Amino acid sequence: MEDKRKGFTSTLFSSPERGTGGKAGYRGNCCPGIIEAFITQYGMKYLSDYAVGGGTTKDVCERLGVKGFWTDLRLGFDLTKDEIPDIPENIFYHPPYWNMNGKIVYSNTEYDWREVKERYGYDPRESDLSQIADWEQFLQKLNQTVMKQYAALERGGRMGILMGDIKKKGRLYSMLFGIAKPGTVEQVVIKQQYHCTSDRTAYRSDSFIPLAHEYLLILRKELPFTLDYQITRTVRLSMQDSLSVTWKDVVAAVLKEEGNISLQELYTCVEGFKKCKGNPFWKEKIRQTLYRYNCFSKEESGCWALCA
Repeated sequence: MEDKRKGFTSTLFSSPERGTGGKAGYRGNCCPGIIEAFITQYGMKYLSDYAVGGGTTKDVCERLGVKGFWTDLRLGFDLTKDEIPDIPENIFYHPPYWNMNGKIVYSNTEYDWREVKERYGYDPRESDLSQIADWEQFLQKLNQTVMKQYAALERGGRMGILMGDIKKKGRLYSMLFGIAKPGTVEQVVIKQQYHCTSDRTAYRSDSFIPLAHEYLLILRKELPFTLDYQITRTVRLSMQDSLSVTWKDVVAAVLKEEGNISLQELYTCVEGFKKCKGNPFWKEKIRQTLYRYNCFSKEESGCWALCA
């Protein structure tokens, strides 16, 4: 009988009904459909998951006749410390999300850390990514687990990482932007979320946009001995040290900081900027800028100000 299963029909994936596989009540579990599409898209015969959580990957693979290794921190395997137990042809990774308002801390809420410690001899809280309070520390530990799995991946294999974003106090914390991307970034599939706890939440701010999607980042390993990767780096650069800022930006920033000041005081404030070095006519540029833009005004006192 012909197999009617298909992979992804586009870069948008939607599955209103969860489907069969894994423990539906396990917080943070994903729908079986996206794992099935990942498998069938690339004709996989082997797929491992080292953070299997509620067991969705295992159930989907067994239903499709796909082999693999499926384990979890609660099942005796510590991805942050233990060796990858197999040589995976493909990997599916749905890592814990950072700081889900304290509601999903797996070793506290989804299983009892005491039972794990008694059975396997280690405290899972020490390696539980959902326990990490600091965003940068979370990314560092997450990226260690990503690079570790990728290093074990067979050449030509794929790694699918399902992840989402977190919004906290008006700021977006994006796992997709912060995660290490080793190898070839082959595809990003956007998965629409349904039946989320946040659907029933009333938000105070009208400007707040509720999150309703996750990303499936698909990476492909092409080189056997090279661990090339992309990673986002946050850089804080002072305007004083930048050559790319315009003279208008420089003058506006100084007037906004200092208030109404004389031309000579403006020279003094700007003199230390890197943009002035190597330019013997920087004072002329400042005067030209002041008279060129109507956002600057000269008061009767002779001081310069930034217009409202």
